[in-house]
Amino acid sequence: MKLVDSKEQKLSYNQVLLGAIENMKSSGQIPENVSRKDAAAKILQEIVNKNVQTVQIGNSIFVGVYSKEKDNMYVRIYNMDVGRNVIDNMYQYGAYVQKKGITHMSAQIRSERLIPALRVLQKRLEKLDTNLEFVELENAEGYAMFLKFGKEPLMEAA
Repeated sequence: MKLVDSKEQKLSYNQVLLGAIENMKSSGQIPENVSRKDAAAKILQEIVNKNVQTVQIGNSIFVGVYSKEKDNMYVRIYNMDVGRNVIDNMYQYGAYVQKKGITHMSAQIRSERLIPALRVLQKRLEKLDTNLEFVELENAEGYAMFLKFGKEPLMEAA
């Protein structure tokens, strides 16, 4: 499915989720032997878990899984937004979870298409005391992303 500029048209939660699944399936991020229906069911099963929080910003959905300590979070992003908006959405989500007390965040990035956006976000965060790093995975496909929030609130610097 084609990405939709959230500044022109805001998609519903379901449209973002189903569109992102469709794009992940067609790009090979979801294995061929897994149907779209099964992929959606697995994602919905994760979302309803009590230590999971979902937030829609623009045409991106962030699914965050809290650690036991509630200060660390593993995040997945389901995106249907266009380039620059994705960067802004990620930044706003970072500001949101930082305000909620999260000090560390990690994610696995399976699509190389997000790497340029992460580099732009990394440059933006360099000006603050928040550190974003990502490395190519040796034993799996994609990249690991690690973010350590500083004391300076991201929202005030936006």
